[in-house]
Amino acid sequence: GAAPSPATFLLIFAWSSIEVIRYPLYMLDVIGATPSWLVWLRYTAFIPLYPVGFITELAILYSALPIIHETGRYSLVLPNPYNFEFSMYYYLFIHMSLYVYGAPMMFLYMLKQRKRKFGGGKPSATKSE
Repeated sequence: GAAPSPATFLLIFAWSSIEVIRYPLYMLDVIGATPSWLVWLRYTAFIPLYPVGFITELAILYSALPIIHETGRYSLVLPNPYNFEFSMYYYLFIHMSLYVYGAPMMFLYMLKQRKRKFGGGKPSATKSE
């Protein structure tokens, strides 16, 4: 088979790095023993790792397009017993186009969460007496 691309390595690295930080934080948070450095890491590591993940996912999907198109792999063509057609090739185009909207939205959401966690968020309303 073909050797994995550098994008594949970077994608797995980015995904697993985020998870290795996130799940211990959640676990320790349940028992109230979360170290401040882990909180900082959770709300900071995404800054380089999310873009790496988004870009490498797109690179991998893009590199798969010619193979999917040539072979028809993962597609269902008519006629078939289900009377339904599905093109993985066109689905991947739609999927990739959603990154234009979804990736910045996820990144900005995490920046907002970071701001809330470390200050600088909206002040909470106080009751005047």
